[in-house]
Amino acid sequence: PELVKQLLNQTYDINRPQVVGVYLTGAPVKGVGPQDVALAIIGAVFRNGYVKNKV
Repeated sequence: PELVKQLLNQTYDINRPQVVGVYLTGAPVKGVGPQDVALAIIGAVFRNGYVKNKV
């Protein structure tokens, strides 16, 4: 189905989200894993509304 749409020029465009880079320094304390770090970053940037519709 998608190939037919492309051949007929009946495609739809999807906006690509902006990308946000985060640089971390130091090391997490013992017992803090990568998922904990990721969740903390997500919580911090969503709390201030900075990353709406961004990757």
